[in-house]
Amino acid sequence: MADSLAENSEDADATLATRSWEKMRNEREKAGYREGVAAGQESCLQKGFDQGFQDNLAYSKSLGYMSGVLRGLLALRDSMDIPDLSETSQQEMKKMVEEVDSLQRVAPPSPDQSMTDRGQECSEQSPVSSCTTEASHADAFVELKTEFDNLMQGINLSGVVR
Repeated sequence: MADSLAENSEDADATLATRSWEKMRNEREKAGYREGVAAGQESCLQKGFDQGFQDNLAYSKSLGYMSGVLRGLLALRDSMDIPDLSETSQQEMKKMVEEVDSLQRVAPPSPDQSMTDRGQECSEQSPVSSCTTEASHADAFVELKTEFDNLMQGINLSGVVR
């Protein structure tokens, strides 16, 4: 009978040890899973931030360049004679400066695709107003950039810029 009690005691100790081991293992697995999820989220967020920063930097840089050139030419028109800067061109430039200013006040379009494709994708996916707004900003940027490039090709700055 003493042997039976000793065996029962050993079995109970083994069962208790097994349960304790399983409990600690489960806790460690859960903690490891939580840590892995947190690390994955942080990594994903950082990559998204880095990509968004890079895309928005290019967008902002383009707007800043256009704004600087347009404002510079408008400021120079009074002090220097720019042969191809007609009254119509000056009015176009003033309008473009206003458009650049309005685009600089809104968030840039999302970086998923090229500027021209963003508007098409939004209108095909859903009629959500934020998507429409984003598409109109992307379209406005593309249109403004085209107008700017066309205007700059028509202005001869060889005698002004050294």
